[in-house]
Amino acid sequence: MRKAFSEYYTPAEAEFNMLWQEAVFVLDTNMLLHIYEYGDKTREWLFKILKRLGELDRLWIPYHVGKEYHDDRLGVISKQRRYYEDVTKKLTEASNVIDSAKRKHHPFLDPAELIKQVQDAINTVQNVVTKAKENHPDYYDGDPLHERLTQLLEGKVGTPTPLEKLTDIYKEGDRRYKAETPPGFKDQNQKEKPFPKNHGDYVIWCQIIEFAKAKKKPIIFITDDEKEDWWRLHNDRTIGPRPELREEMRTAGGVSFYMYKGDAFIDRALTQFLQADEQDKTNAVEEAKAVREKQEVREELPPGAAVRVGGMFPVASGYLDVGIRRTDPASGMTWQPVSNYEPQMRRAAQIAQMYSQQNQDEAAAWIAVLLNAQEQQKRVAAFGVREVHSSPSEGAG
Repeated sequence: MRKAFSEYYTPAEAEFNMLWQEAVFVLDTNMLLHIYEYGDKTREWLFKILKRLGELDRLWIPYHVGKEYHDDRLGVISKQRRYYEDVTKKLTEASNVIDSAKRKHHPFLDPAELIKQVQDAINTVQNVVTKAKENHPDYYDGDPLHERLTQLLEGKVGTPTPLEKLTDIYKEGDRRYKAETPPGFKDQNQKEKPFPKNHGDYVIWCQIIEFAKAKKKPIIFITDDEKEDWWRLHNDRTIGPRPELREEMRTAGGVSFYMYKGDAFIDRALTQFLQADEQDKTNAVEEAKAVREKQEVREELPPGAAVRVGGMFPVASGYLDVGIRRTDPASGMTWQPVSNYEPQMRRAAQIAQMYSQQNQDEAAAWIAVLLNAQEQQKRVAAFGVREVHSSPSEGAG
């Protein structure tokens, strides 16, 4: 039975060994953009891995991956710089909250001393943030990371798909999306991915298949896209690549296919190709995992809009954050949402209930909800989130 349904089975260790000895490694766009999100040491390890794979003629990216990278890299650079302003804003808000505690009295605590200790800690963090901002490289003026990646990928980029064939791919993509045939169907209704960007994953997939036909080598695809149109998910667990993808690559491309997330790829590659020591590998893998878990997908709302759960919990002003690990500073509670719609809404409702039980007076919950703007009221009502509203004080219509 394993032979008849091989795409549903995790390869045996001998099969994995063969893949890692023979396969061509194909990188998704997010892996290229991670050069701006990894720290110096992890980034250097990634560059070394790519250099080694290039020397072995086992590194390649689809043309559309290269195009997305060039289209998106400035936005990623800007997001890194905006992070300093975001942290500074949160620190200022925290300082104001602490300052308001001066008006409260407690018979067994000295509010003034507590406030001073917290304010000193906030000032220390702010100084660290300010110094980091001052030392942040200006990649607009000169970008050595971009130049280095460009050199590593020279001659390892696919050819563009002709326009007339792209038109056929878009039509076929529409048909597949309606049937929820992977990959890419989770992008079909995302506002930040209008046509033809919503077909990007399927274009990449088609280009990988064409490359596999010509190269006749197994393919290992490296991506930090965690949506269910790439991965087989069950009970919030990632089981492996979608069986449909493995089967299609076998039948249409004529080769074996497997996928790794960035941290799992770095983990094995550092041992397989670079013989990195255990501590270096552990540090790199942990950072790569953290970056993957903190990827943000934002669904825009009207200016000043917010989501309120049970009338108590403000979430994101102006947009919804999706798929990001959040730790609430008040309670220390940390959670990891899933990518698909309904389970994420259920999780939001569960978190709201926990907060309402623990913090009746003051609580702030970051609720990640994957919603299409036109479906907000319907889905919110279905899963017990009381209202989606725009705050009049913020000028929302």
